[in-house]
Amino acid sequence: MQLYNTLSRQIQPIQPLEADVVRMYSCGPTVYRSAHIGNFRSYLMADWIKRILISEGLDVIHVKNITDVGHMRQDRLEEEDKVIAAALSEGKTPEQIAMFYTDIFLKDEERLGIKPASYMPKATEHIPEMVGIIETLKEIGYAYEVAGNVYFSVSMSETYGNLSGNRENYLREAVRVEEDPFKRDPRDFALWKASEPGRTLQWSSPWGMGFPGWHIECSAMAVKYLGQQIDIHTGGVDNIFPHHEGEIAQSEGAFGKKFVSNWVHGQHLMVDKVKMSKSMSNEYTLDDLINIGFDPMAFRYQCLMVHYRKRMNFSLASLRSSQTALERLRMRVKKWSLNKEHRLSHAQVDELRNSFRDIVRNDLDMPNAMRFVWNLAKSDIPDGAKLELVLEFDEILGLGLQAVSEYSEDISKFDEVLKKRKSLRDIGDFDDADVIREDIYRDGFFLEDCADATNLRTIGYIDRFRKADKRISNANEVGSLLDFPSETEFSICIVTHNYIDDLKRCINSIKPLRELYSLEILVLDNFSSDGTYEWLDEVRQSMGLRIVHTDHVFGAASAKNILIKQSLGKYVILLDTSVEANGDFLSILGSYLDDNRIGVVGPWGLRTNDLNHFHEIDEGGADAMQAYCFAFRRDLIGEVGLMRDSFRFYRNLDLEFSFQFLDKDYGIRSLSNFPMIRHEHRVWTNLTEDIRNRLSNDNFRRFHKKWGHRADLVGNYIS
Repeated sequence: MQLYNTLSRQIQPIQPLEADVVRMYSCGPTVYRSAHIGNFRSYLMADWIKRILISEGLDVIHVKNITDVGHMRQDRLEEEDKVIAAALSEGKTPEQIAMFYTDIFLKDEERLGIKPASYMPKATEHIPEMVGIIETLKEIGYAYEVAGNVYFSVSMSETYGNLSGNRENYLREAVRVEEDPFKRDPRDFALWKASEPGRTLQWSSPWGMGFPGWHIECSAMAVKYLGQQIDIHTGGVDNIFPHHEGEIAQSEGAFGKKFVSNWVHGQHLMVDKVKMSKSMSNEYTLDDLINIGFDPMAFRYQCLMVHYRKRMNFSLASLRSSQTALERLRMRVKKWSLNKEHRLSHAQVDELRNSFRDIVRNDLDMPNAMRFVWNLAKSDIPDGAKLELVLEFDEILGLGLQAVSEYSEDISKFDEVLKKRKSLRDIGDFDDADVIREDIYRDGFFLEDCADATNLRTIGYIDRFRKADKRISNANEVGSLLDFPSETEFSICIVTHNYIDDLKRCINSIKPLRELYSLEILVLDNFSSDGTYEWLDEVRQSMGLRIVHTDHVFGAASAKNILIKQSLGKYVILLDTSVEANGDFLSILGSYLDDNRIGVVGPWGLRTNDLNHFHEIDEGGADAMQAYCFAFRRDLIGEVGLMRDSFRFYRNLDLEFSFQFLDKDYGIRSLSNFPMIRHEHRVWTNLTEDIRNRLSNDNFRRFHKKWGHRADLVGNYIS
């Protein structure tokens, strides 16, 4: 077997240090919440590596750690561990919450067909081993203590940076840390941290009460169960730096030996080309997929179709395709299990077997392995041979096809009714034939009409996508109506993501205006999970809503662009769910927008003196309009353009869009005494401060890069 080694930058053979035994370590979950499917892509990669090695007759000793102390994300000083924060919010102890999420993780691995690791050690149960390695590093001069904190001295490691490629001039910049006055060198990382007052999870050590650093946990547990040298270490690419770089430095520093022979890293799972993460609100857990109607194995199948070193773009549409393909493969296995006639020689079987094994041995080329399986399935070799080979291949693929082959269902009771249905179809009586189809469906079976036969199977996951089918996966699935003439006076556009009570308050406050004006209300449900989907469908007709549902969280700009493109009103009003109308605001907006010098109108305008700081004004000419209520003429979009899709977060997107109007010499007007109330913006207040700052700053940098030199655009107010 050959795998790409991140350290050597090349594909190389796996050569175990000990004959017939492979020692393998995988960075496991931090159990403060459920792992998302992006995490499981890395665990599936490790599972396929292990399955292939086992199929080669090797004994695989696999360790996957459980981080239940919370790690520090590269020494973020004095920040409370996420385990503790979650425990406090739920009224549980850190131990209880860690066990709760550990159980969920183990259940999810089982549902995905991931083989259990040989050992799953918990960080909290291995503090003495961590302390021991830290003491060794301190004794030989690779670590130093300051005020109860112990740091690894990166300058002592000659190989630090080899794995990630971060070296010398780039290394300090790559180490993203908050200033720590105790460090001798900003690159140094914590092995042990002194406890701050009130910390719950803390342990005694030679340096006082404290807790371990992020990197030392994995080194200690790997060494205890696998020894000082291991064959394969797996993880996601986001682990390469600083985590795995730190592991190498401290392990090789402590023991004077090469720590890992082969570093194997899986690429990110992306949604709309953005990494799946909590902060971007674009993550899915396995339960999310199950609740929509998917079989967990559909995700395993989907991961098989993309090479582990390539980024995988996820959508429910692509998952639906994988579910369909998996169901078809299962149907074939069931069919083959009814006819086990073989008629292939051992030499022919061996040739096919070896061809498959050569593919998977070649840097885990699972996409080509699946192509080989489907070519075999569609070939003219006997069904019995197909069954034998595919079940053998599935010991590596892990799709659970053995259980499918052993399943039997007596469908002979439908023989006569199927004959009757065929005769109806032959004479063109499709209505009565469909009645029979529905009767069979109610009995729990699904009919699939093919060119040469009708297949009958039990209803499975493939038939449970009624809701999913209504969702869009890509903005391109929704066309543009901007070239069409206006059909209403106003288009009110609302993007919503959870907080259903805010949405109801907003829409109900607009409802009385439908009696006064020709207006349409467009809502994009940005993959809500709190009942918003169901409520919108329930009131769609009575409130005259036009609704777009998404199958994942779209970026803020993409979501708003969809509604702008779908609008048919003379005036378009982007409205946030945090606002509530308490009067006729439409006539006010329309009267100002009739002035062709004005491009944008709203109640909460902003001004700036330096393009760095914007302050809210009550009334008058403005340099930007906040997105709580942002109104403009629809016919200007052809000239001004849509929003930049790179703005996934809403904050400062309104500055960017405002400047697009200013750039075309259209003024912006802020209105006072506006009949609208601004409530708590819960999308903002429910984010942690660090996430708010990071996402807001990222967007402001985008804005400033494009418009920061355009001071000529501000201060040109229309009276």
